[in-house]
Amino acid sequence: MKFGYISFDDTVRSYWKNSWNRKALLNIGDAAEYLVIKQLYEKIGISKNEMQAISLPELITYRGESLIVALNIALDSYVGYNKILEKLSPDIHPIFLGISLTDTNLNERQIQCLKCYAPIGCRDERSYLCMRNLGIPAYLNGCTASILEITGKAKQEYTDKIVFIDVPYSVHDYVPENIRNEIVFLNQELYCSEEEVGPGFIPSQWAAEVFACYNSRPKMVVTSRFHGAVLSLAKDIPVILTLERYTFRFSWLKNYVPIYTEETFSEIQWDPPLVDYEATHQLILKTSQDRITQEVEKYGDLLRLTDRQRTYFPNETNSSNQTYYYRRTWEKIKNTWNQEDEYEYAFWGVNENTQKLHELIQKYYPKAKLVGIYDMFKKIEYAGIISEQPQNIGQNVGKRFFYVIVTAYLAARVAPDICRECGLSADRLFLCEREFVRQEDIQSKDGLKDGCQE
Repeated sequence: MKFGYISFDDTVRSYWKNSWNRKALLNIGDAAEYLVIKQLYEKIGISKNEMQAISLPELITYRGESLIVALNIALDSYVGYNKILEKLSPDIHPIFLGISLTDTNLNERQIQCLKCYAPIGCRDERSYLCMRNLGIPAYLNGCTASILEITGKAKQEYTDKIVFIDVPYSVHDYVPENIRNEIVFLNQELYCSEEEVGPGFIPSQWAAEVFACYNSRPKMVVTSRFHGAVLSLAKDIPVILTLERYTFRFSWLKNYVPIYTEETFSEIQWDPPLVDYEATHQLILKTSQDRITQEVEKYGDLLRLTDRQRTYFPNETNSSNQTYYYRRTWEKIKNTWNQEDEYEYAFWGVNENTQKLHELIQKYYPKAKLVGIYDMFKKIEYAGIISEQPQNIGQNVGKRFFYVIVTAYLAARVAPDICRECGLSADRLFLCEREFVRQEDIQSKDGLKDGCQE
């Protein structure tokens, strides 16, 4: 078992490789959401050797050693909305520290996933209320990236400046003249192909350059970007949120950041107070660390044991529970039946041995006719015939060439008694039983060869 985290570099490279136009959207918010998880692991003493980086798409495609993966992400179009909940890798044990649902119309499988890994930390109040309405244990966490430890060499051009990050143009007329000379601009997104940025470009280094701007002690940040406000909280930078339109994603930020929309841009207070976020910071930090350690205490040994016992055989999910034990039965049929006679027969039980014998009979006894299927426990259909209780065997006793072939392993124990009660003689009963080496096999030169001798 290891601790998985989403790698910004691996995720960008995955989109470069697999998107239709070989381009990726690099967003500082994604980089922050992924990096803070790695920092949380380090804070609780998880070593680098115990961590494993994965790309975002690998939340679905990953197969291998069990991973506990803490997640703080928005389930939006970038990640395929709620697809992750429906197709989550069976080798990943998620801890949802902070998710935001763009689409709250969850199907039953998605709801079941969330219930399985509850309590669910939510980034916004709408997602939190959705969980509660569905009976899913949840809590309102906010964005875990707000506790990111931002480091990097300060950039002088941002120190004591007012940083504009994607401020709507309609704010322009309300920007006071006396602060305009203090404004600098920061871009938090880059849409590019690998060829466009050239060799040697590393996405996480691009992100580090952007983070460094927040580490340069700007006077304040004015932005329409969610993570512009979140990262400002993380570095105790006064911030003004300017939104063309308020959306649910910003709900919890209303407690800490003044939010203005087009209707109120004229009322912007250009000297916002510095909010004391420390108490909330520490509570998110403690809650997130506790969630991770509690999951490890509860499931860590179970996942480690599973890893020890796994074979990682690629087709294990579809492997059969059936053992072939029809061969001696086929030898008995060949020694009893004549290819020219018109036999009627029924199978008791339907499994892979049934299919093998049915194929052989159709090939070598074309005049024989399957007329019945028996099963003691369930109604099943095979070869267009609906099964019935084996107690009905007696209805066919008067037929000249009627036989019952018992292919169900456990049924072979009770079949002789039931058939006797129904009046079917023992010579009309073929029993498929497990094939073990017998004394006469050891003493025979040929024994029973592997495979069916037709």
